[in-house]
Amino acid sequence: MKLTVKTDRNTLYLSADGSYQEQALHSFPLSACHFGLGHDAGSGHILTHNTFSGEAVQLFRFENEYQAIEALNNIRKKLKQQRGLNAVRRLSNFIFWPVAALGFIVSINGALMNMNQPAQPLQANTYVPAPGQPAAPQQQLAAPGQVVAPMAPEAPKNLSDNDLLSLKDAVASGRFTISLSTGHKHTLYVFSDPLCPHCRDLEPRLQELSKRYNIEIFPVSVFGDLRSMVRAAPVLDTGKDSRLKSWEDTINMGYTTMNPKIDDPKVAPDTTGARLVDANNMAFAKFGFIGTPSIVADSGDVIPVPVVKDDARLQQVMGFESQWNENVR
Repeated sequence: MKLTVKTDRNTLYLSADGSYQEQALHSFPLSACHFGLGHDAGSGHILTHNTFSGEAVQLFRFENEYQAIEALNNIRKKLKQQRGLNAVRRLSNFIFWPVAALGFIVSINGALMNMNQPAQPLQANTYVPAPGQPAAPQQQLAAPGQVVAPMAPEAPKNLSDNDLLSLKDAVASGRFTISLSTGHKHTLYVFSDPLCPHCRDLEPRLQELSKRYNIEIFPVSVFGDLRSMVRAAPVLDTGKDSRLKSWEDTINMGYTTMNPKIDDPKVAPDTTGARLVDANNMAFAKFGFIGTPSIVADSGDVIPVPVVKDDARLQQVMGFESQWNENVR
């Protein structure tokens, strides 16, 4: 079965076999595009839409796993392209960027070059290569007629010197981040989405680590899209002195608020904060991050969440000198 994927500024459209007849068309607001794959013996491989309440609604059935993963990748690619275009449109409306922010904005312009790269699959261990790409070794060795999905691409192990410098410049500008702490020898840069459950779970650990490291939060809206944007943007619109309290209130806010402007926004805020969050989104894409939270050490190393949660492993990454400095204070 062929799945056709189209988008406009606010909506994703899916149809089977290229037909846009009413009964074959599904449409979703970009703020609620959360898809996955399911399987059962009777129905085979199924594309599902995960509603805000957590229910998985069945959409289309596929003959094999390869087709299902390919369809899911195509959806993610279209979403990535459209969200990138939307971000550029919003940024283009904001003409006068402060000089302190220019270095960061220039450094993330490369994000636009990534918009046509193959999207990452939702499943952690498989993906379908883009046309023209070589197959992974296990796919090349598969028996004739056998479909084997190769391993998924991984997040970057470290950032380039220029990308790391752009992070430091962004922090120095005082506009793109929330500072949990300052005055320590080493720094952790954290890309966090206020609706991401893993980001919320990590927050108490970051508060604990803020006693030993500088913690800089780059708020993004890559998990909840508009629903994350309307939460994150006001934080960056606040003054630097009150930003930490605003972030704490936001990251601890309920997933639903009974406020339709927050729970089901139709358009992004036309504010400086929203444009700063968009800039963080483009940096997130340029650096090749796959999910939130994404954490970078001041050495440029990208640190997995399990390492951040383990004192011994984190000290190995950050250097024992940091531990010694804190112990002698």
